[in-house]
Amino acid sequence: MFTINIPAMKTRTFITMLLSVALLLPACNRGGVEEWYKQGILELSEDNEEEAIKWLTKAADKKHAPSMTLLGTKLIKKDAERARALSNEASGLGHGPAMVQLAICHLGGIGGEKNITLAVSWLERALRGTDLTDLQRETARELIKKYGAYDDEEEEEDDDEDNEGLNGRELFGKGMQALKEENLSVVMDYFMKSFDQGYALAATTLGDIAQFAKPENETRFIGLYMTAAIKGEPTAHVRLARYFLEKKDNERAIYWLEKVIKSGNLDEENQKTNEDLLRGLDPSRLIPENVKGWAKKGSDLFAAEDYAGAAEWFLKAAKEGHVRAQLMLGNCYRLGLGVPADPKESLAWYHKSADQGCIDAWLSLGAIYLSGQEVEINLPFALKWTEKACQSGALSDAAASEAEAMLLILKAIVDTDEEE
Repeated sequence: MFTINIPAMKTRTFITMLLSVALLLPACNRGGVEEWYKQGILELSEDNEEEAIKWLTKAADKKHAPSMTLLGTKLIKKDAERARALSNEASGLGHGPAMVQLAICHLGGIGGEKNITLAVSWLERALRGTDLTDLQRETARELIKKYGAYDDEEEEEDDDEDNEGLNGRELFGKGMQALKEENLSVVMDYFMKSFDQGYALAATTLGDIAQFAKPENETRFIGLYMTAAIKGEPTAHVRLARYFLEKKDNERAIYWLEKVIKSGNLDEENQKTNEDLLRGLDPSRLIPENVKGWAKKGSDLFAAEDYAGAAEWFLKAAKEGHVRAQLMLGNCYRLGLGVPADPKESLAWYHKSADQGCIDAWLSLGAIYLSGQEVEINLPFALKWTEKACQSGALSDAAASEAEAMLLILKAIVDTDEEE
């Protein structure tokens, strides 16, 4: 079915980017870190750079932003790429001097590609903080003047105008594109705006960020995963199941695994992976193999255009609660494929599938209540099911675009009716 591939959290680069954007990392264990930083400065004052680098590295490994910035300064000639990476990470932690240093790297193409726009963005962000020295602040202003100054309020207004009218999926897509381009200053803004519009995949992603940034704050990231899972986003179900497994809470892990497996919203590979996981916990909660076989037989016959045979196998599997078979049987009754067209029967099977969380069934119900083909037109119901599908974050781009177009029409009609 549909599964959004959130970049694998094992990928170091992606995690670093998310953490940098989130600005959620704890201040870390300052006890020893501050001493290491001071020792590094002391060694530098005595021209003992090698020892200084050792102490600064030790502190930088604990995410101490000033140490990372100073270490980057000392490494810029020896290892420009590492120096830039340190400045990037320290900037993500909100350290103004690091932002200026990172901007200079972007301006000069030091340790990576040249990017004037991103450089100016980091300089502007540094100036909004309070931790720059007078010299650093003046340097930032001069660089902005030279490479493309812009007014903060004007820029924010332009951004708002560019994003006006974008839905949650589109805002999330902009956030992912900004992340890919390492435009970290705007990523969280896009994700939060997407989340504010109720887009479930944004909630899952924010949960990932919160978990990696501050794993001890379980209430925060579990709450975000729950929000996404309730809206049907399949990845959030899996995140919750694995979290509860780690906590040895098998009962709740089984609940979320069973729910996502039976919803039919996972792609084939993820479906098998999570079925194997559930099998090791409680095989009785899996869809019986014979029922899966009936549903597959129905799908094969449907693809071969043997609709009568397909409907027969779909019915067998649907009666046993197979969510995709229920959906397909609803299609058969709706279109009169292999069975006499029966609007009431079609609607009943769609609802059975939808009640188990099948997102395709949500879309089908939205279309039915809008068209009035099987039932009397019911625009509030059409709006409810279509919006539910759109906000799930689990539709393909093509399906989402079509559903969003229908949603805009429905909202306009329903709003007009309410005004009257």
